[in-house]
Amino acid sequence: MRILSIISLLGILWACDSEPRVLEKIDLTPAKLAYDANPEDTTLAKAYSVQLEKAAKQDLADSLAPYHLLKSAFILRSIPGYSLESINKFKEVGKRFPEHSVAAEASFQIAFTWDEFIGNKAEAMKSYEDFILNNPTHPLRQTAEEMVFLLKLADNPQDLIERLRQTNTESKE
Repeated sequence: MRILSIISLLGILWACDSEPRVLEKIDLTPAKLAYDANPEDTTLAKAYSVQLEKAAKQDLADSLAPYHLLKSAFILRSIPGYSLESINKFKEVGKRFPEHSVAAEASFQIAFTWDEFIGNKAEAMKSYEDFILNNPTHPLRQTAEEMVFLLKLADNPQDLIERLRQTNTESKE
């Protein structure tokens, strides 16, 4: 019993004496330079996006982590066929950093991706409306409201024509 206690004590002392493990910070420079040199190369874009995501997840307390994850989503969206994956990444930004300003930006980008990259107007409308509801003072709110207006008019282009005529008549007066 004494031997077991001594071995346990030595193990505890040894564990406390060892230096803490320091994670090596991910160097984004090579992936960024490669991507910047040829942003149309989907392999380089995907590799850079993965590196950004790793950097963001490595240290969530790092002030750049939210920006790395947001940029990862933007890069994914630029890759053909990765729009849905980018939406998931934008959602992850909001979940991991809900109080950071990038969360609102990510929310807007979800709607924009549904609208402009995927073409799902119903999801875009819902996402823009969620953004407007949850971010009443955000600078992109007016843009989101205009996008909702345009999406509603897309169902009835005659309304748009009539509204433009009315605006044109008012401006002549």
